[in-house]
Amino acid sequence: MPNKTPLKTRKTKTANRPGKPKLLLDDPKSAEAIKFYLKLKNISREVQLKKESYNTLYLCPAGSIIEKFVKLFWNRTDIPLNIVFNSFLVTLGGYLVQQDLKIMLSAQRLYTNLWILSLGKSAVGKSTIFDFISDYFGDKIAIDEPNYQTKAAMVDDFSNFPETKRNVLIIDEIAQNIKLFRQAGSQQTLKEAYLNIYGGKISHTTKRDGKIQISDIFISIAAGTVISTFQESVTSEDNNDGYLPRFMFSLANDFERNMKNWPYIWKKTEIKTVQKAFREYAKKVQGIVEFNVSQKAIALLKKYYFEHFNVDLEAHYKRYLWATLKIAGIYNTLLECDGIISNIDMEWALRVIEQNLDSLYQVMDKYLSFNEFEKIIQKVRIFKDDNSESSPRDVMRKLHLTKQTYETVINELKARDYLPLEAV
Repeated sequence: MPNKTPLKTRKTKTANRPGKPKLLLDDPKSAEAIKFYLKLKNISREVQLKKESYNTLYLCPAGSIIEKFVKLFWNRTDIPLNIVFNSFLVTLGGYLVQQDLKIMLSAQRLYTNLWILSLGKSAVGKSTIFDFISDYFGDKIAIDEPNYQTKAAMVDDFSNFPETKRNVLIIDEIAQNIKLFRQAGSQQTLKEAYLNIYGGKISHTTKRDGKIQISDIFISIAAGTVISTFQESVTSEDNNDGYLPRFMFSLANDFERNMKNWPYIWKKTEIKTVQKAFREYAKKVQGIVEFNVSQKAIALLKKYYFEHFNVDLEAHYKRYLWATLKIAGIYNTLLECDGIISNIDMEWALRVIEQNLDSLYQVMDKYLSFNEFEKIIQKVRIFKDDNSESSPRDVMRKLHLTKQTYETVINELKARDYLPLEAV
């Protein structure tokens, strides 16, 4: 278990990682497409090896509320720890927003609101985490599970109930929300609403009230969905217009599951212990008026940013790096709790960012391809990964492929070295 000073932030080769896929390629067999995916497979394999050695508990300061929360889920569930950690991190950040704790960065003012999307297979436990947070922390933290169908409904909430502007929103199965963007009349309103509130303000015009403008919105979002549904729901537009880059991704890590814990058997005494730890945390936080950032912390953030920045991922990267500052503020409350964000707080935050950047690359590699031929390639690849003993007939039947399509896909996978020859 780590002490207050974490291990040094790992130096990775992020700067050399490839950028996002070239979307909507006219020729799926083009040299450009193949070149990109040949590069991407290397980092994907690197991340996969790293995932085997991850230990989310090393992101939890010893004795902290977040350590107690994560340990409870390790002892009582088989849910991957990284999505447990990230969901509660959003919750803590949202609580600090509700206490009006600002991060002062020169003339800028930031809050610790985070948007994190947890992705995994069906029944991996995302809903269990969200239900637990709502049931056992909802009396201390303003948590909402909205079902906004339109931008107007969101504006109405913020207008009539101003306190909701700082809520923690839990959006389970967010892929269903994304599908609403495709409905006639909704795409330019509901999605626009989420794009706007990320920046802290929203406006809406009605015949009755005219133009309504609402500012000082600092919503936190803990979202989740099944990875396959997510893959089928998103489009290149969701990535290009900035909707997806507003979220950090946390891809469920199967190497961090305590598989002996089924069924889940919660102990009231353990839950009460975690609730007590949160009350003590809340009392400690009351001593902070605002967060200020030390020069050493700023220097460390800049150093990491310039060493790892990838211009092809700018939309994602800049938002991840801003989130680092917010996470560092949260870590200050878990460590010294003095309102001065130090280089130590920043080191802890960068470790979180590094793990979530790894999730981003994994999701992009396997799931964020919008070319139709590439989608088929990735479906075959994932099926083969999950069913190594499957025959060609099994693959064709399960994925509804013709023999010609299957052979074309397998030849492409061979060319990319994704599958050993004997595996196909």
